[in-house]
Amino acid sequence: MHDSRQQGGKIVRRLDRRRLLKLSGAGAIAASSGGIAAILASGRAPAYAQATALHWLRWSDFVPASDQVLRAQIVPDCEKALGIKLNLESINANDIQARITSAVQSGSGADIILVVNNWPQLYADSVVDVSEVAEAIGNAQGGYYEISKDVASDGKKWIGVPWSIGGGLLTNRKSWWDEIGYSEGKFPETWEEYRAAGKKLKAQSRPMGQSLGHTFGDPVVFWYPFLWSWGGKELEMNGKTVALNSKETVESVKFAVGFWKDAYDEGGLAWDDSSNNRAFLSGTCSSTNNGASIYLEAKKKPETYLTEKGAPLWKDIFHTRLPKGPSGQFTSPSHSPTW
Repeated sequence: MHDSRQQGGKIVRRLDRRRLLKLSGAGAIAASSGGIAAILASGRAPAYAQATALHWLRWSDFVPASDQVLRAQIVPDCEKALGIKLNLESINANDIQARITSAVQSGSGADIILVVNNWPQLYADSVVDVSEVAEAIGNAQGGYYEISKDVASDGKKWIGVPWSIGGGLLTNRKSWWDEIGYSEGKFPETWEEYRAAGKKLKAQSRPMGQSLGHTFGDPVVFWYPFLWSWGGKELEMNGKTVALNSKETVESVKFAVGFWKDAYDEGGLAWDDSSNNRAFLSGTCSSTNNGASIYLEAKKKPETYLTEKGAPLWKDIFHTRLPKGPSGQFTSPSHSPTW
């Protein structure tokens, strides 16, 4: 492990030397005969018993080019560098938790799974200690943000390997906002002002769009900051005391109901994490909280995604933070994925 850090953080070389944390005799027996409980007791991941293959489960990326790089470059490079076969499986992100549950209950399934938000904490008793890997990467690359520690560590050990943090911002149609008086860098500073602007846009058949459905990404990174900006919260700082039933939460919900009717595409109640992308790219959405995927897709295909005047859509996009509420302005890092 020391050698890998001296050589510029080449974590792959370290893993090669240790043969992917090969199973001890106890670990091998657990993997072959004892199911998930025995695997956990051995403290080793089941993949290491296989030695020649690793099953990696992740979502189909919102930026398709990422999946192409993984399959065309990372997979063959892994086999070449480590001498193992990397079986990469991509599925709909909202199906991942069902696959995790199945793997935990059956003691079989993918060896490495991409999860988001606080999911590692939900399965803390069903994963192995990956502290050696996480700490080596952190030491080589300058450490981790606090939120990564919160979601991927149980306070004593790493239960997931932090991968990235994506910033969520409002993606907006520049020309449409210009028409209602928000040009030259101006944008609503408060939820009240944002709601009033959205009411004007919706009257022009240009509603805002946001998922309020049961899905892992966009609702989380929009509605949590909205709640916090009103002073609402789910839990106290001790992480145990439920605090959702509060005056601040009630006020945020009261505002959201009218806000939704005034400014939003009300079909968002059934949207998943790709619905707002499709709405914005098709010209039926004026503003939506998103990562970089809408902008990147529009810029990648400038002849496909056009404004109503025939100009490239990506040139008619600008980004802003979420507005302020009575208790401040907040954001939630987009997903905070871990392995």
